[in-house]
Amino acid sequence: MPRTARLALICSLLFFLVVWAFWPSVSNDFVNFDDNVYVSENAHVQAGLTWDSLGWAFTTLKAGFWNPLTWLSLTLDYQLFGLRAGGYHLTSLLLHATSTVLLFLLFRRMTGATWRSAFVAVLFGVHPLHVESVAWVAERKDVLSTLFWLLTLLAYVKYVELSGVTRREPGEGGLKSEMQGPESSIQSSALSPPRLSILHPPSLVFYILALVCFACGLMSKAMVVTLPLVLLLLDWWPLRRFHLATPTDRDQAFGSDKSPARFQWAVLRSLLLEKVPFLVIALIAGAVTVFAQRSAGALRSTTRFPVPERLVNTILSYARYLVQTVWPSDLAVFYPYPKTFSAWVVVAATLLFLTVSIFVVRAWRTRPYLVFGWLWYVVTLLPVIGLIQAGYQSHADRYTYVPLAGLFAALAWSTHELTRRWRYHAPALFSVALTRRQIGYWFDSESLFRHTLSVTEDNSIIHYNLGLLLFRQGKTDEAIANFQAAVEIQPRYVDAHDNLGVALLQAGKPDAGIAHLKEAARLAPGRADLYYNLGIALGEQGQTAQAIGQFQEALQLNPGFAGAHSRLGDVLLQQGQVDDAIAHFRRALEIQPSLAEADCKLGIALLRTGQLDEALVHLQRALEIRPGFAEAHYNLGKALFKKGQDDETLAQFQRAVQIDPKLANAQSDLGTLLVQRGRMDEAMEHYQRALELQPTNVSFLNNLAWVLATCPNPEVRNGARAVELAQKAERLGGAENSAIVGTLAAAYAEAGRFGEAVRTAERALNLATAQTNTAQIGLLRTNIA
Repeated sequence: MPRTARLALICSLLFFLVVWAFWPSVSNDFVNFDDNVYVSENAHVQAGLTWDSLGWAFTTLKAGFWNPLTWLSLTLDYQLFGLRAGGYHLTSLLLHATSTVLLFLLFRRMTGATWRSAFVAVLFGVHPLHVESVAWVAERKDVLSTLFWLLTLLAYVKYVELSGVTRREPGEGGLKSEMQGPESSIQSSALSPPRLSILHPPSLVFYILALVCFACGLMSKAMVVTLPLVLLLLDWWPLRRFHLATPTDRDQAFGSDKSPARFQWAVLRSLLLEKVPFLVIALIAGAVTVFAQRSAGALRSTTRFPVPERLVNTILSYARYLVQTVWPSDLAVFYPYPKTFSAWVVVAATLLFLTVSIFVVRAWRTRPYLVFGWLWYVVTLLPVIGLIQAGYQSHADRYTYVPLAGLFAALAWSTHELTRRWRYHAPALFSVALTRRQIGYWFDSESLFRHTLSVTEDNSIIHYNLGLLLFRQGKTDEAIANFQAAVEIQPRYVDAHDNLGVALLQAGKPDAGIAHLKEAARLAPGRADLYYNLGIALGEQGQTAQAIGQFQEALQLNPGFAGAHSRLGDVLLQQGQVDDAIAHFRRALEIQPSLAEADCKLGIALLRTGQLDEALVHLQRALEIRPGFAEAHYNLGKALFKKGQDDETLAQFQRAVQIDPKLANAQSDLGTLLVQRGRMDEAMEHYQRALELQPTNVSFLNNLAWVLATCPNPEVRNGARAVELAQKAERLGGAENSAIVGTLAAAYAEAGRFGEAVRTAERALNLATAQTNTAQIGLLRTNIA
């Protein structure tokens, strides 16, 4: 088979092997772990490709990184697929498959070793440790940055070929090219007289292309910052640009009086100067990343973990990744930082790291590929190994995406040297099986979190995230159990305390809930959202003064907190401070014009002050912003009733209770409106629902009792039930209310208890007379007669 055809066949087979191995990921959903930040709850990404989204991508530091190309990649996916997760997974899979092919072409180009290069690519393409990078939408930055990383290396290799400073010497160092010919390999090249080869015009295009691809990689993920060091590593092996030239070459370059050491320094200086532009770009990107991480608070974890702990975890992580590469079991989306380090495990990891390092260094002359593979692994992991801790994970599968390529290269060349009959396909097939199983755990958030909890210990982060998921699913008890587990593992876990408090409130445990909300605010006194949540909880428990204090505290920390302005206005409105409430509602809308709650509450407040037309404007705008806003429908109905538009009022009340059947006031007022229209049966249903929702509401008790006592339809009247309800209303605070006492009198009359009816009506008449309630006085006199 012609060489070109064979290469095309191998590339095709690699591509389709990877697609087949990862194809189940296309059926997976988004996960509730950063995917919401990157896509499912990101309004900028969901705006699609616009000039505004382009500007945002290049200026945002959201999630603690500057990754404009990653944001644009996800935005393009939204343009194509909307919120169908399968499209995002397909894009990541295709990028990964393409990188696998590029990795094969890179190693084959550098070494000429076709089958060893294919073996490296296969392991890279199907290894289970790479599932996280491919199957996690939020890790688009891994597959995208690695694509640019490999394009950079390919452009660099082409630059080296064209620079005129290399020549092929097959067989040097015991290695032979597997494919001879003018384009087969540059693995055994030696330097001609050193010079700054970027000035060589034929190669300049590829040098610039390498710089551009490197910059694109950094704009996808800053982890590729180590690439300049990898370029130097490639110069050493397999490109062999560090190797001394022949004595004749040196003599021609420097004269016979120049030493090999002098020549070697000249070579090194030339190669280092060649990397300066890459280093400058890398330093700039590194500085931007540190700034972004600090702005997002991600580096706070550095202070949480002392330097000795981080050094120990660094050694452990290098060893863990090695073990997981050989035996990829119990993989998880998040590995918690250990509370303590086992001494014997630390010693074993240190010995493993030192043993491997010593072994490969001792073999640097005879087996340079071992040093290459080990240094590739160690160097590319440096930004994420934990020396500067960003986040609370001890290590992560995704960090091995690029580093493992070095280990795979060392493995491929070592096994080839040991035996020419190495079965390349055996570990590949084993990896495919494990990979497809691992992808299944990423099917949805619950599968991922439950699997992670089954293979890790003391994982407060995942308990917390599973709790959030279960709470949103309405599984409050399970959510509480996971939040409690999170705070037991990590007592200072602010968000876990906060959400545990909210969940306990919903479960009908207000005291315990408020206690956890207070603890969250104590642990993080600078967070306005915690005071805001505590204020909501206190307000719902009737602790109005305390609620006002919490909202005011939130606004001191963040004066532009629109939600806190709106909630404070709501509490002030309940206290009758209508003018102050209106001021806060208006301020909330200045800050956030799309805040439907503020529009609705402002409409209610304006109704109380008689500003009917403006109230209508705000209530209608609230419904434009949120069409299914039940409270806005109800209050719009009340405003329309004051305008005398009874039919429209009825429609708004009906829409309100249809959207939210638990809106008790709307149920009661709808019942009253139906009574006025003589639709007694329907009115009774709504009165009953209102009373079921608020069994101690005096007004609801009175309304239903009055209908049961006075309805013209004898089938509706029920004197005994009317008496029961009216007596309860009187006991609950209606004893001094002439209308409620009058209802009780009517109920007695319907029940045939006329003596009690007369006495009660006379008591009601005295109350009405004292209150100068003329309408009630006339009705009561008629009833008494």
